[in-house]
Amino acid sequence: MATTAERQRAYRQRHLSDGTASRLDVLLNSHAADALERLARHAGTSKREILESLLIDAEVVVLDRLPDGASVDAYLQPCNS
Repeated sequence: MATTAERQRAYRQRHLSDGTASRLDVLLNSHAADALERLARHAGTSKREILESLLIDAEVVVLDRLPDGASVDAYLQPCNS
C-alpha cells in the first residue's frame, strides 16, 4: 500500500507530465490567504481556479494597455521557469 507521500508524488507527476500544469509553492500573508479562501468559498470553486482566473484577467488588462504589437510580442516571450 502506498504512503500518503507516495500518492501525492504520483498525483503531482500525473499532472505535471502532460505539460498542461506547473507546480507553484507560495506562502501568502494571512490577509491574502483568508481572502483567497473566502473568494473560493463564495464562488463555490477551488482556490486554484480563483488564482488562475485572477491571473488571466490581470494579464488581459496588461495586454490591453500595451501600446503596440512589438510590446505585446516582447511581453509574450517565453518565461524561463
